[in-house]
Amino acid sequence: MKSIFARHGIPEVAISDGGPPFDSFALKEFFVEWGIEHNTSSPYFSRSNGQVERAIQTLKRSLIKADRESKDIYLVLLDYRISPSPDLASPAELLMGRKLRSMLPCLSKQLKPKYPIKDTLKALKHRQNTQNKYFKSNSNLKPLKVNLRVWFRKLPKEPWIRGKIVNISPKPRTYTICAENGKMYVRNKFFIREDKSNKFYENVRTPEDFYSSEEQETVVMPDNNQQNTVVLPNNAQPTSRFGHKLTQPKRYGFE
Repeated sequence: MKSIFARHGIPEVAISDGGPPFDSFALKEFFVEWGIEHNTSSPYFSRSNGQVERAIQTLKRSLIKADRESKDIYLVLLDYRISPSPDLASPAELLMGRKLRSMLPCLSKQLKPKYPIKDTLKALKHRQNTQNKYFKSNSNLKPLKVNLRVWFRKLPKEPWIRGKIVNISPKPRTYTICAENGKMYVRNKFFIREDKSNKFYENVRTPEDFYSSEEQETVVMPDNNQQNTVVLPNNAQPTSRFGHKLTQPKRYGFE
């Protein structure tokens, strides 16, 4: 990393997948010393770092094809770096401000420095607006709250286990979960499901809920020589088993 930063400058933010090479104490100390902010994507959720994953996929496919056809790997890397996208210049042109000479013939004036900053910013703005319009058409996931009991997966194909959300990460749709064994896990919303079993039992009504204290029967226990009597309040009104009050119909002339 030091050789890359010495050639191209020190970045303000470094993004990684949080794997073992990027989780060491020495690397954290290096980032602090060089003034670099280190952001990680959600564990086991490659889509949250889609730009890097897509670039790796393209390079891997190109290198496999070059090895199969016995091509020079460095020429393959050069072709990748000088290939423009549909609405942006090539990575090399954006970095150096000019086109690079390759095995393809080109004019000398095409290799002169050129900095199309306005055109690049305009193309980037158009791309962002297009992506924003597409993403807004999708429904947003309901955010989760702290102390909410959930089900989550430690690994993508492992069974669901119970836990509780203890912290909301500043990264989108990322939460810190405390499992039942006390261990902490950072997971994306994709691997989390709300535990609705507690809500079910909270909403269950018992037979006692259908009767108020005034409507309940009062049982008076007299002496042993007398029979048990049941005393009902004067204003008692019969109710159904669902708690609805029953009213007798008025039959005119037959009362």
